[in-house]
Amino acid sequence: LSGWFLDYLYIPLGGNRNGKARQYLNLMITFLVSGLWHGANWTFVMWGALHGVYQIVGVATRELREQMKKALHIDQTVLSHAVSTMVTFGLVALSFVFFRADTMGNAITAYQRLLCDWHALFDLQTAYEILLSLGLNLGEMGMLGISIGILVLSELISSKRSVYAFWETHAYLPRLLFYVLITSLILLGGVYYDATAFIYFQF
Repeated sequence: LSGWFLDYLYIPLGGNRNGKARQYLNLMITFLVSGLWHGANWTFVMWGALHGVYQIVGVATRELREQMKKALHIDQTVLSHAVSTMVTFGLVALSFVFFRADTMGNAITAYQRLLCDWHALFDLQTAYEILLSLGLNLGEMGMLGISIGILVLSELISSKRSVYAFWETHAYLPRLLFYVLITSLILLGGVYYDATAFIYFQF
């Protein structure tokens, strides 16, 4: 989908060839259309608009951010990558409130609740009840934790070298065990009923 919007919308609009102002406009148009592609609802428009703003701010502040990293001597360091990753994840997660909300009112309510009751996170019993309210049992939470751990490990490896090259240097048995673990997680965590729940099936 991203490649399609790049090839058939962003680049035909002019891409980044006609100055910064036009580039920012092209970015915003592209992400607004990508929002509408997901559904004719203001929530999807807001989701696309937020990503457009993220891209524009990212382009506009790129040089400043690089200069700040060099001044702080954290350029191309683990700390720099960790901060970038956390900021990106946080911004994308916030935007997906609009993506998953049925109405703008529901999205605003969700944001309001994000700004209160933070003390509940420091109460282990309350935090546990919140996790259970998400519809996950302890086994599913365990699989989720393992999956996140594997993703983090893959990110750390890929920052240095290709993940495929990394595994090719290991003996057959460790690779086999890893493949069995991944396959088991897919089989245990997969959704094999109500498959039409996948959002893109509506298109």
